[in-house]
Amino acid sequence: MQINIENRIIIITGPSTTGKTTLAKMIKESSPVQTAIVSHDAIASKIDAKLSEELRQEEFYVKMLTEISNALIHQENKLIIFDVPGIDRNYIFSLLNIIETVNHYNDEITLIKTNLPLKIHQELMQLRARRDPEVALYFDDFNDYFQNILGQRECFEGPFGSLHANYDVDNEYIIDNPKEITIKFSFPKQRKI
Repeated sequence: MQINIENRIIIITGPSTTGKTTLAKMIKESSPVQTAIVSHDAIASKIDAKLSEELRQEEFYVKMLTEISNALIHQENKLIIFDVPGIDRNYIFSLLNIIETVNHYNDEITLIKTNLPLKIHQELMQLRARRDPEVALYFDDFNDYFQNILGQRECFEGPFGSLHANYDVDNEYIIDNPKEITIKFSFPKQRKI
């Protein structure tokens, strides 16, 4: 599958361990312009785990808004990639609203959804379970990890998930095999007001 990068803003979303971060890095490494990545996981890792759930969510929201604003207002960032789980349709609606408000509706948006077949997804989960010490830290065993990710897939693919939701974006791609992606750059297009 060829992904045409025509817009300044790209959102990559889907369940955990579907290649979102790898794809974001691949786009950044091959980009001919200055590129910033705003990563949900990177922001979440900066939150103090000792805080209550409510305080963690508040702190995450503030940090996420700050990261979004900083990336968008710096015009030297000619390409901005949002690497987010966003399996719930409302997460993506909210993110789009924030981006467009902060960005004053200046730039078109490309949305990339990672929807891998279960067999490929399971292979990536097994690979991650072997390589990522955080999997052992947060899950009892591989089955616990696997069931958690299956729950994410179920949400993503379900009636309240973002996979089948329609968003006001310029381009949308659904990736079913992360190993068969090519990137073509021809941007930026600006929204016509």
